[in-house]
Amino acid sequence: MHLWNMPAEVTTALRFQHEPDYMGEHSVYPHLIFIVLRLLRQHGIGDAPPEEIPRALYRRYDLDPDRVMEAVQKVLASSDDIKQIADNFKH
Repeated sequence: MHLWNMPAEVTTALRFQHEPDYMGEHSVYPHLIFIVLRLLRQHGIGDAPPEEIPRALYRRYDLDPDRVMEAVQKVLASSDDIKQIADNFKH
């Protein structure tokens, strides 16, 4: 990432995306990726480890786990619409 001059936020997000206890600069980015990857895994998407999301991580960002799950379910329910939108960009 450094060789491509990617911003520190992107480099940090990728480097620490599997470390929920990371507390360095830009920690919000890998934490959110950690949450999203585990939520998607719960729905059979992706290959993140099948592990629980620490409650402390939700609390750190004032996220309600139930509301987060509702949001994920809404996005997944709209997957056909999202695919159609993405396909429109291909043409």
